Amino acid sequence: MSNIDIAIPGRDKIYGLRKRQLQDKERHYIKVSAQRFGLKMATVEVLMRGPTSIVEAEFSLSTNSYVADENSSIAFTIVRVGDTTSIVDIDWLVSGITGMSLTSGTTRFNVGITSVVINVTTIEVSSTEIGTLSILNPQLVSGIAINSVKDPFSAAVTINDTAPVSGDFFVAKNGNDSNSGTEALPFLTIGKGLSSLSSGETLIIKAGVYTDDFIGQQGVMPPSGGGSFGAATTIKANPGDVVQLKSTGPESAFNKAVHFGSNSSYIIVDGLILGNDSSSERYFSDCAKIDGTSHHIRIINNEIRFSFNQGCLVANTTDVGAHEFLSNDFHDNGSSARGNQVHGLYFGHCTNSKVWNNDFHNNQAYGHQLWSSDGVTNNDNDIQYNRFWDQKIRAGMTMNGLRNLIANNIIWNNGRLQSGNGGGIDMVTATNSTGNKIFHNTVYSNFGPAMRIFGSNNLVKNNIDYLNVSGITDSNNANDLSNNHTANPNFVDAANGDFHLQSSSSARNFGTNLLVDVPDDFDKIARDTAPDAGALEFVP
Repeated sequence: MSNIDIAIPGRDKIYGLRKRQLQDKERHYIKVSAQRFGLKMATVEVLMRGPTSIVEAEFSLSTNSYVADENSSIAFTIVRVGDTTSIVDIDWLVSGITGMSLTSGTTRFNVGITSVVINVTTIEVSSTEIGTLSILNPQLVSGIAINSVKDPFSAAVTINDTAPVSGDFFVAKNGNDSNSGTEALPFLTIGKGLSSLSSGETLIIKAGVYTDDFIGQQGVMPPSGGGSFGAATTIKANPGDVVQLKSTGPESAFNKAVHFGSNSSYIIVDGLILGNDSSSERYFSDCAKIDGTSHHIRIINNEIRFSFNQGCLVANTTDVGAHEFLSNDFHDNGSSARGNQVHGLYFGHCTNSKVWNNDFHNNQAYGHQLWSSDGVTNNDNDIQYNRFWDQKIRAGMTMNGLRNLIANNIIWNNGRLQSGNGGGIDMVTATNSTGNKIFHNTVYSNFGPAMRIFGSNNLVKNNIDYLNVSGITDSNNANDLSNNHTANPNFVDAANGDFHLQSSSSARNFGTNLLVDVPDDFDKIARDTAPDAGALEFVP
């Protein structure tokens, strides 16, 4: 038997084990061919694939003129990562080769052992077949070494690296900042995890309450991502875990759980609770803030609560914007001491951004405000599929800006503590309020007008306005208000928040064709050319 030892220069550059985040469908490998007596050949590939976080070694068997026997095997060496003072079990699987025996198993690393060998018997194949050895708990493994391939062929490749194989780092309450940041050996603080990231990598935070351990300018600023959300730097809760960022106070303008500015871009914050536990603990001035020249920030699946000022404030100094606020719960933001100046989500200057699938409730003033008094406007934003209810003293949302789409939102019971000042959608100034499209919203039982429309050339169509203090008004008589339904729409159960239409509803087929802008409804059900009014299409 002969072995071929392969040197791998620039390993970090090739595999990106620490320095870059592997993306879907990327394949990074070294291919090695070995031939014995000019007849029998095998090709061995060592493959790292992300972000599935499985360490894999890939090999191929080709048609040959030999008969495989018990001596025909591949010896894989599995290299352990980090601490060796405990016993760990590695689960592995061989797949892809028809009829290959011993295709899965568990191999134990005893105390002090840094590597183990798995011998996998090969077979004779009638055509080229590709096999893969996969390690199913990769956080415990730094690499796979195919260190020998016995008769009828021989080859060896070795990979050793103590970094997390998938570009992921972990933080946990039982961690230590002197650890390597793997899942088995996590960091203790979010700050340490953020400082370890390179562009495009992911920090995964395990369950717990993290106090005064902030993301961004009040803590540690993560690196920007790689030019698309597919290559973003990501900070997220471990799936299924409850992760909360809190402040010990007192309230200060410098207290922000998340704060991105200074040209931060392509960063994702996913699945965290940003805020304290009650209205007596409003220690975050803003739970999150995005300002300066930052752009392409995605805030997704978070609970944003109990701020002193804004739940989230966006105040960019450029028009790039392109932020995304997706599936968040904004609630109980804003102190009553701040009156009508504090909201769930406040756009002071935000453009080209998406606000989809969020809940806004029990915020002090507006659920979502798009507002600027200095001539800088909020333009070309897409605000759809949101629910606004029970804001305390103001409407579901208020706005000025150009060419914004506000569609498929459900807005009810806002302004409950200050009747007359609540309402559905407030466009309260003619300044910089032109060309907006307000389509297919359901606005019900608000403590104020359904909509107040100022400005010019705004289109307000196919909405339901029912049981509000007053209806939809055009203060400048320069806007198109049409096909808005004001009779009883016969909701299924409005008292319990079900605003679907009954079959008898007069809102059915009441709207005009707006498919170019609003092809589906709140539930993502396709509309047709004679759509129902409001946010929800009737479904039999």
